Amino acid sequence: MFPEENIIAALKKLATPGHSANDLIGLGMWLMGQFDKIYIPTIHLPKGTQFFRIRPNYGSPSFSKITDITYKNANSNTEFGRAHLPNTTIFYGTLALAFQNNDGIDFRIPINTSLSEVFKELIKDDGETVTISLWRSMKKIKLTNVLYENNSINNKFYLKAFRNRLNKAKDHQESTNIILKFFSDEFSKSNINNHVDYLFSALFTENILQFTKGILYPSVRDGVGINVAIDKDFVDKYLFPYFVWEGTAYEKDGLYRFVAKKEANLIYPDREFRLKNIEYEE
Repeated sequence: MFPEENIIAALKKLATPGHSANDLIGLGMWLMGQFDKIYIPTIHLPKGTQFFRIRPNYGSPSFSKITDITYKNANSNTEFGRAHLPNTTIFYGTLALAFQNNDGIDFRIPINTSLSEVFKELIKDDGETVTISLWRSMKKIKLTNVLYENNSINNKFYLKAFRNRLNKAKDHQESTNIILKFFSDEFSKSNINNHVDYLFSALFTENILQFTKGILYPSVRDGVGINVAIDKDFVDKYLFPYFVWEGTAYEKDGLYRFVAKKEANLIYPDREFRLKNIEYEE
């Protein structure tokens, strides 16, 4: 029988401090050999799917290149992130789920999700200057869907379909339930005290990239939006930002808001853009 409980025990041992980089690399290599024993839940997002990405300006002048607003340079990622290891990088974004209201298309929910992921604490009173970009996939993308059994954001029909498929994979049921439950709990962590708290979710993502192009997971910051972490090579080839806004992000009544002051419209294959002031009617 596949020793699922032994795997979880080994993983939890590495949660204690004091392990070397070689320990972590060894765990990563070992994990790669375990994924053929579980049923990996995947989802295909169609061509044209849109994502929001936030880049705080932190005092920098207006950005003008796609490389300014895409994933971070790997060398600047010196710590673990929710879906990346130190000295690696990945594209973090939020699924641009639009909601229709009387004024038209409403993107406030996914923008709130994006801002809540970037700013772990509430924004200072006078706000923060940020750049928001809206990206579109030019190709269908296969992602691993990190399931949250008790999270209402999950599509119940998708979850039921996954369970039906898993029930037919008798040899994978026990290992899948134990291991995916462990990693789902890791992705759902909201109380992060140290970057090493991201160890397991980062290792999971690193190894899952051999099967899919990234991760789809519900936001643990606002509990409403859906986040993505996408392989940078796929982003370079098939994701393109066609709208960019610069403005002020602020907090009101416990929610993040954004007021755009500049905007740019890109046409593929532009690699640079020029933000222009938005003229609002009085």
